[in-house]
Amino acid sequence: MNDLKSYVERAAKPGLAAHEVEADIWRRVLLLGHQVLDLLFHLVGSGDVGESSALPDGREVRRLEGLHPRVYQSVFGAFEVERPVYGSREGQKIEYVPVDPQLTQYLS
Repeated sequence: MNDLKSYVERAAKPGLAAHEVEADIWRRVLLLGHQVLDLLFHLVGSGDVGESSALPDGREVRRLEGLHPRVYQSVFGAFEVERPVYGSREGQKIEYVPVDPQLTQYLS
């Protein structure tokens, strides 16, 4: 925010056109929003709950190989969120993704 304020103060001195300053402000706000949303995804974490997990119905599922990406398209740009998934075996239906309920409002 301080950088944005400093930019506007500098832009006012040489008398730049308001539409040019507005365009620069918009680019800077989008970049800031992207950085902050990236921080959110980082702080939420991957959702890894270990080698296996019990589902509410009592079935046991295991963590499948590797991280599985999911794309989130925001007004600040696209994000690829990689998270572990759980199921019976690779190639079968993914049964559980621990982090998705927290990120459902963010993920597409």
